[in-house]
Parts: sequence; structure tokens; C-alpha cells
Amino acid sequence: MPRERHSQRRSPAGRRRPFARTEALRGEPTRWQEAHVRLAEMGCRAVGSAEPELDARIVVSALIGLMLLQLTQRRDDFEETVLRPALTRLFARLAAAHEERVAAPTTS
Repeated sequence: MPRERHSQRRSPAGRRRPFARTEALRGEPTRWQEAHVRLAEMGCRAVGSAEPELDARIVVSALIGLMLLQLTQRRDDFEETVLRPALTRLFARLAAAHEERVAAPTTS
């Protein structure tokens, strides 16, 4: 079976259909994600990340996963009991990893 192009999927009837229904909207999710990555990168730099670009992608991926969780669970206390604690822990771990690298003795 030939591989389908990235931008097309098959409908249940087997017909090809575009991945995004409206051409003008195809780039929008990419622009949103890149904007979120840039914001997360600033946060990663603020906690001292040695690799803020990579860590920002991890943060955004975690955030997307948490938001999908909220879509399925619909918790009224989501921000206080799930989102903030998870992101606080993630940023703390990123900062701790940076501190461990800084404190580690160098070998010559």
C-alpha cells in the first residue's frame, strides 16, 4: 500500500481528504505551538535551564497533555490540584537539573 502524504488522510469511505479542512487554518496550530514554545522558553531561561529550547518543548508537550486530561475529566479544581502542581514540579525539576550540572565538579 503506498504511503499517504502527510497532509492528507483517508475518510471512512476511503476517499482522500485534506488534513486541515481550510487551507488558511493549516498553519495556525503551528503558529500557536511556536508561540507557546517561545513563552515556555522564557520560563526555562528564568529557572536557569541549560537547554531552554529543548526544555520549552518538554513543557509545552506536558501542558498539552494536561489540557487534554482536563478535556476528558472536566475537573472544577483542575488548575489548583492538577495544572499548577504539575507545572511547578516540572519547572522545579528543570531548575534542579541545572543546579546539579553547575554544582558538579569538573574533571580535567
